[in-house]
Amino acid sequence: MKIYYKFLFIPLISFLLISCSDDDDNPAESSTNPLNGKWEAFKSISGGENNSISIDANLSFDGNDVSGSGTITYTNADVSPNVDVTITESITGTYNNPNISISISDGGAGNVFEYSGVWVTENEIFEGTATITINTTEYVQNNLRLIKDS
Repeated sequence: MKIYYKFLFIPLISFLLISCSDDDDNPAESSTNPLNGKWEAFKSISGGENNSISIDANLSFDGNDVSGSGTITYTNADVSPNVDVTITESITGTYNNPNISISISDGGAGNVFEYSGVWVTENEIFEGTATITINTTEYVQNNLRLIKDS
């Protein structure tokens, strides 16, 4: 009878040692970058609601590459002629912690949006400068915060 218990004891111990290994991997956790997802910004420029910039973007971070899609809207009623531009295209850029640079262009119309910022709160808020080029005229907005939508 003692031999019978030895035969059961060895496989049982082996099973417990294998099932309690510390190398358990969770592929969903390791492959999800906390920066991926929806990012937004809105800034009312002098003059109130009629002068503003807004960003609504879905970004993916892969190493130092940033890609995604989104909509940038820029309105400025303080200039003549008034400016009201919306760009909805692919977004490209680079990320080198703590810096981000992204751009979006509408192709043939000559409208370009560029943003460069640094972390204010890591993985949550960038703060930087946006440059909106409409045809050949540049409009610069400082202290624009790009915020991760959780």
